[in-house]
Amino acid sequence: MRRRVAIACALTTLAAVGGTAIAQNPSAITERKALLKEMGDATFRPIGAMLRGEAPYDAALVATSLAAMQRNVPRIAQLFPADSQTGDTSALPAIWQNRTDFDARWQRLATEAAAAGPRITDVNSLRAVFGPLLRDNCVACHDRYRRS
Repeated sequence: MRRRVAIACALTTLAAVGGTAIAQNPSAITERKALLKEMGDATFRPIGAMLRGEAPYDAALVATSLAAMQRNVPRIAQLFPADSQTGDTSALPAIWQNRTDFDARWQRLATEAAAAGPRITDVNSLRAVFGPLLRDNCVACHDRYRRS
């Protein structure tokens, strides 16, 4: 009987500990989602519309988009601590399994976003610079590290 009680207590303790791991760091998840949404709203939607010819080229909007990327990328990169793997997130375990690659992708995005501004002067240069920036960084990272 004591053995059953001990096993039940151990299982209860493991369940309780495991339950807290479900969302140990919900603030990191919430913050990264908010920053990614802000960056998407400021960057991907308006720039995507320009790239598709649905909106005219707007240099001020391009500058605002690049500024949002430069502001958010370094912070977002830090918002994937080990205790934020589960919960309300689309992040795949591959992030933490391939952390060096994941971190290098954020650094590359930051570097390329900083260098992009002076190279973009019209819709053609926007396509030449921003299209690959989004495809090679954002889309490639989402394909590998984000649940669809």
